[in-house]
Amino acid sequence: MASGQILYCFELEGEWFPIDYDLSRQNKSGYVHKSRVRIIEDFDSFQASEITDTSITFKTEAFTLRITKVAFNPKVNNLEYHKANPSENVAIYLERINDEEIWGTDGEIPKMQYGKFILQIGSDMVNLPTDNLFEPNLDFTSVYIDKKKQYYLCFCIK
Repeated sequence: MASGQILYCFELEGEWFPIDYDLSRQNKSGYVHKSRVRIIEDFDSFQASEITDTSITFKTEAFTLRITKVAFNPKVNNLEYHKANPSENVAIYLERINDEEIWGTDGEIPKMQYGKFILQIGSDMVNLPTDNLFEPNLDFTSVYIDKKKQYYLCFCIK
């Protein structure tokens, strides 16, 4: 696992975090010592400057970030379901959308998905990818900044 990689961790177990991460498009699990992890909520955060039903905007002197959400259209997406073994008593659930692991849904077809993450720094505009993020809750979307690393942005979507 490379330095600076984003990982998903849960409660600390002694000195170690159990983690899930992606390695070469394969889901992996393991442990990382707490001294090697920076928790996103420990970074500096700031409040949204505007929120509507379909967008949230964060503004600072250095940048503006606008995040939108749109309706999910299952007809234009490739939905892949978990193929249960008929001899097992396992429910069928949505596993992948457009050949990607999905985030934000518990195996159901999403009703909403992230539309765009538009980052403006000065006159430069950057569209950040949102391909496999579903069921956005803009009320729980936060932005954190790592000022020690020259404004490294971190988005926390709960």
